[in-house]
Amino acid sequence: MENILEISDLSKKFRSNYALKNISLSLGRGEILGLVGANGSGKTTLMNILAGNPVIADTGGFTGEIKLGGRIISPAAPSDSLKLGIGMVYQEFALIPSFTAPENIMLGKENLISPVASLPGLRIPLIDHKKNIHKAESILSSLGVNGINIHVPVTEFNVSTRQFVEFARVINSDTLKLLILDEPTAVLGRDESIRLMDEVRKMADKGISVIFISHRLEEILSLCHRIAVLRDGILESVFTASETSAEDIARCMLGSIHARAIKTHNHTSSGDSGNYFRIKNMNSGSGGESLRNFSLNVSKGEIIGITGQSGQGQMLLGKSLMGLIPSDGEISIDGEKIQPGDTASLFRSGFYYIPEERRRDGLLPEHSIADNITFTKISTKRAFTSRTGLLNFKSINETVLKYTDELDIKCAGIKQKVCELSGGNQQKVILARALLLKPEIMMIFEPTRGIDIGAKEMILNMLLEMNREMQTTIIIVSSELEELLRVCDRIAVLYEGSIFSVLTPELPEEKFIHAFAGRAI
Repeated sequence: MENILEISDLSKKFRSNYALKNISLSLGRGEILGLVGANGSGKTTLMNILAGNPVIADTGGFTGEIKLGGRIISPAAPSDSLKLGIGMVYQEFALIPSFTAPENIMLGKENLISPVASLPGLRIPLIDHKKNIHKAESILSSLGVNGINIHVPVTEFNVSTRQFVEFARVINSDTLKLLILDEPTAVLGRDESIRLMDEVRKMADKGISVIFISHRLEEILSLCHRIAVLRDGILESVFTASETSAEDIARCMLGSIHARAIKTHNHTSSGDSGNYFRIKNMNSGSGGESLRNFSLNVSKGEIIGITGQSGQGQMLLGKSLMGLIPSDGEISIDGEKIQPGDTASLFRSGFYYIPEERRRDGLLPEHSIADNITFTKISTKRAFTSRTGLLNFKSINETVLKYTDELDIKCAGIKQKVCELSGGNQQKVILARALLLKPEIMMIFEPTRGIDIGAKEMILNMLLEMNREMQTTIIIVSSELEELLRVCDRIAVLYEGSIFSVLTPELPEEKFIHAFAGRAI
C-alpha cells in the first residue's frame, strides 16, 4: 500500500515537558488508522501539528519530519493544512455560530456569479447563494441529514446535527487527501454513529486516508485497519485491528485501569416520595428538540439518570432550568418554588449545573486551572478573600494543588491555561470546582463524553463519592446507558420530549431498548 503520510522522529515540547517524543508512524492511501490513548497522551498535540494549529508554532514548533504524498510539510496555520489537502473535524465544534449550515459548509468554497462591473476599474464577485444552498443540501442529504431549516444559525440545531454539518464542511473539498476525525461520534446516538462510520468507509474506498480518534474502542475495532496507541507522548504500539481486542488496547493505553465504578450504597428511604427536587410541566424548544410537559421527582441523596435517543429533548433540560432558552414550568427544591431562569435562587438552594459543551459553556479557556477551580466560590461566596477584599493566594494555591493531586489532573502547573489541557483533564477541573462548592444538588451533562476509559471510571467514582460522602443529589444526563446502569438508583428514559418510563438498573435490557423506541412491554 502506498503511504500518503509518513511521520519520522516527531517530537514536541511545551515548556520543559515532552508532549510527543520520537513518534514515527505511516498511513497508507485509503487506510483508516485508529488513534487512541489516555487523556494527555499526546493525541491532540499530534493532530494540532498536522492541522496547522498556530499554538504549535507559537510554542517553538516541533522537531522531526512529516511527509504528505512524499513531500515534506510543516503547516503553520490551518489554511496551510487545507491547501495541502488535510481536513480536520474537531471534537469542539469549529463552526461559526451565527452562520447557517450552507454558509458554514461553503465558507471559502463559495460558488460565485460571474463578476459584474459596478464602477470603472472595480469588479466585485457576487456569491451565488442559490447554488451554495443546493450544494450544501446535497452534501447533508448524502449524510442522511434531511428536513432541517437551513436558513437559521447552526446554534439552533442540536449537537448531533451540528456534528454532521461540521463533517460536511470538511469533506466539501476536491483536494482532500487526509481526513482527521477527533471523537466524531461522541455526540451521536447509536444509529447516527453507524451512519457516520459508513460515510468514513466510503471516503476511504475513494482513496482518502483517515485518522479516527475515539475512546469508544469497539468502534475503533470495527472501523479501522490498524490502531496506534499513544502513552505519555510515546508511540507505545501499533495493532492490527483483526488481531487484537479492546482489552489489549486498554491495557496498552493505561497499564492499569481504575476500579470499575459501581454504586453499592443508598441514601434514599423507601418512604421518600421524591419531593426534594421537582420539575413539573416544563415546556421548551430549541435546535429541533423540545420538552413537552416534562415532569420529574427526585429524592434527596438519589442518583438519577436521564437518557434517550439523540434529539428527544434531554439536552434542553439544563438550559431550560438555567434560563438559557425560553421555558415554562415549575421547579421546587426542598419545598421552595423557583422560576426557571432564577439562577440566584437555584444557586442559593445548593443547585449546581455542569453543561454539555464544557469548553464553550463550562470553562474560562484562556484562564488558569487555579482560576477555573476557584472563580465561582470567590465570586459568589467571597471565599479566599480578606475583609479588605484582598485575595489569599497562598490559600488558593494550596486548595487547587490539593484538588489537582486528588483528581490526578495532568498539567504543567496550576497556572497553566485550561484550554491547553486534554478533554478529560478539563472535565476534572470542572468537577474540582463542584467539589469545592459542595453542592446539595448537581445536574451534570455527558460527564464522560470524549474521555478515555481510565478517566471515565475516575469521574464516575468521583460522582459516587460525592453522593456517598456529601449525600449530594445527582442528576446525570447521558447517552451512555451502560454507565448509568452502574451508578444510578433510577433511570428516566425520554421519548419525544417527555419521560416515557422510569426504570431501575436491575431490569432486563429489553425494557430499556423498548423504552428508547417509545414502546411499552
